[in-house]
Amino acid sequence: MAHEVIKTDANVRPVIAGITDDAAKEIVNIRVDPSTKILKVYISNPTIFEVAVSEGTDSILVYGFDGSVNQKLRTDADGHPQIDILSVAKTLKQACININAAGDNTIIASVAGKKLKIFGIVLVCTGAVAVTLKSATTLLTGAMSFSANGGYTQNVSPPCYLFETGTGEGFIINLGAGVQVSGMVSYFEE
Repeated sequence: MAHEVIKTDANVRPVIAGITDDAAKEIVNIRVDPSTKILKVYISNPTIFEVAVSEGTDSILVYGFDGSVNQKLRTDADGHPQIDILSVAKTLKQACININAAGDNTIIASVAGKKLKIFGIVLVCTGAVAVTLKSATTLLTGAMSFSANGGYTQNVSPPCYLFETGTGEGFIINLGAGVQVSGMVSYFEE
């Protein structure tokens, strides 16, 4: 059950209202900045959004936090917010995994001055084998043991990534035995 909290802040006018969500244990404070007359909503985590109310034109301007500063949210001609989904300005690439030799197998060759950022991987092992993911000689994982027809899959949405190689280093899969391992890896260079 939520309850209201009223308190003041030395830097802005008194809090209009504060609500705590018992499930999330977050405190929400709604304040008016006296110098800008912007209504600010603060949650106990870093998320911030602001609403500016113009008394002269009966308009409302909404701001959203972009990770470093609040920015005005654009609206269309009807006043509906226009929110852009962050896109990755990177070329997303894929490489085939088709290896069967014990030891190091280069899946993605090194690129001078670039790191390889792996955001997705799928592999299937036809026989029992230990698989280790590497950046040149640096381990990205420990040895993962697979039984016959065992596999591994993991992915995230870019610009997030699962593993990154060192600058100018390739992506390597080390096999503990000569077993067929197939699949694919998705990555981008940075």
